[in-house]
Amino acid sequence: MPRRNRRGLIGMLLSIVVAVVIVIAIFAVYNQLTASASAAQTAVFVRQLAPQISNQYRGTYTGLDNAAAISSGFIPDNWRNGNTITDPNGTTVTVASAPNSSRFNITFVGGVPVQTCKAVLGALKSDGRFHAVGFGSTSRRKNLVDTPAKINSECARSAGGDFIVRFR
Repeated sequence: MPRRNRRGLIGMLLSIVVAVVIVIAIFAVYNQLTASASAAQTAVFVRQLAPQISNQYRGTYTGLDNAAAISSGFIPDNWRNGNTITDPNGTTVTVASAPNSSRFNITFVGGVPVQTCKAVLGALKSDGRFHAVGFGSTSRRKNLVDTPAKINSECARSAGGDFIVRFR
């Protein structure tokens, strides 16, 4: 094979490799932006839902469940499918009275990505209604997730079991 043809072939292969690397980089950036947008959307959802429920139920959350939250108009259309609530990642969300009815939970069944956990807790750390967060069977009161360092530490658990945000 003549030298010129080999150079042309090498140049063409190098161009293909560069194009593939660029496409992979674009997908990586897109995935990161999508994850960030989903996390921010979930944080806004929780931050807006809590006062709506608190204002309607006024401290006694008996009867609060997904159907009641949906029929009250608290759940945006893009988060509901019949009486099922799902977040942007497809995680099932439940809204329900806590066992003693003086608190309520927003539960992300099966957990959330770390980025979503950080966004939600960051948005809630100054909310007076926010009481505690649960990661599966582990629960942390608000004062244990009120700084970025504590949020980072606790959110490492967010994919292990249900992610439960409790309000009073």
